[in-house]
Amino acid sequence: MTTSCDRDEIMKGLMPNKIKLPHGSYLERKKALEMIGGYDERFFYTQDNDLLLRMSMSFRFGAVPSLLYRLRVAPWQTNLKILCQERYRKLAQKKYANPGVSIEVPTISEMRSLLADDVQTFGNSEARYWYSLARESWRLKSHGKSARYLIKSIKSVGTKNKVE
Repeated sequence: MTTSCDRDEIMKGLMPNKIKLPHGSYLERKKALEMIGGYDERFFYTQDNDLLLRMSMSFRFGAVPSLLYRLRVAPWQTNLKILCQERYRKLAQKKYANPGVSIEVPTISEMRSLLADDVQTFGNSEARYWYSLARESWRLKSHGKSARYLIKSIKSVGTKNKVE
């Protein structure tokens, strides 16, 4: 992902959630983190997003124009984490947009209950993940790696079927 180095451009994309800045890509001073009160643990999956929004109210920031961080995304068994992140992110944005106003933030247990009807289980997502790595390895002419990933894919399907 590339983004503008300008703070205002970053905030324009961050607030409507058009850009996502992975927490591992932040670099902040410990003193600044302490000054804003650290992480708000109520935002279970989006503490980093809330932190960035609160820091933006007190400090100037920007982005380095070079690619220095690569995020690896692994598969999950359900979309629960994605749904929780979306809800918590919206609450953090609401809190940022209304400083001083008390925002009620549900616990992760309450959030899971609220989202229970929306959660989908993705059968064999682990198998699909290993298969996608196998295909990419094959494309890169790393046939040995590709074979190992295919074996993991097949084994994960077998394990899934035994459990069910």
